Amino acid sequence: AKREVPKIKAAFLQDYRAWVAPMIKRRVQQEPAVSRYVKFPVPTLCDPIEVDWDMEHLLLYVKVAEEFAGWYKKYAKERGEEGNALNLTMILARLEACFKAANVPSAVSGYGRGFQSMTSKEKVCLDLIESEVKKGLRPIVFAKNPAVLRRLSAELAKRNITNLVFTGEETIAKRTEKLNERIRNGNDQVMLASLGVTQDGLNLPMLNSVIFYSRSYKSREEWQAIF
Repeated sequence: AKREVPKIKAAFLQDYRAWVAPMIKRRVQQEPAVSRYVKFPVPTLCDPIEVDWDMEHLLLYVKVAEEFAGWYKKYAKERGEEGNALNLTMILARLEACFKAANVPSAVSGYGRGFQSMTSKEKVCLDLIESEVKKGLRPIVFAKNPAVLRRLSAELAKRNITNLVFTGEETIAKRTEKLNERIRNGNDQVMLASLGVTQDGLNLPMLNSVIFYSRSYKSREEWQAIF
């Protein structure tokens, strides 16, 4: 069905904002009426940490990447001969195997049992979390794959660091209950969250350090995670 989106003239924009403001549940910091009175601390952004590969992990990644490259060349040639455009959704789905091999090799199938040991990246992330906790901070760690968060959680427990895994694998009601009990009103030292689950409107001022184990395709998703 065709939908018409009304366009508000600039001359009436302030009147529209005044009319709709009482009906808005949450105001945002960029809003002029908010920014005049409320100042949010500007986060200190750090450069990504470079980590050397474990050799066995690197070999696994190269195998997966070469498999993808071979598939893509064949697929692109076939689609070109047929006169059809490439299917970006299919390409991204196959490319996901490469990201999984880089960030959560323990979950890679088709190559024995994958790489089951803690990767150098996981070890560095754990050390960084522990360092933040020792400074008296309560970090929130973001990763795309919940399997990574479960592995980090188990290792943090060995270091006597309490933590909450917050992913979409549980219902909203269940994970919100845990969030309120253990983070908002509790003393868990670390929150481990999957990207995208901490949606707009989820404010956690008691967490004061952000660590990205893996990045997001969407800059908006990352900025929402930080702010």
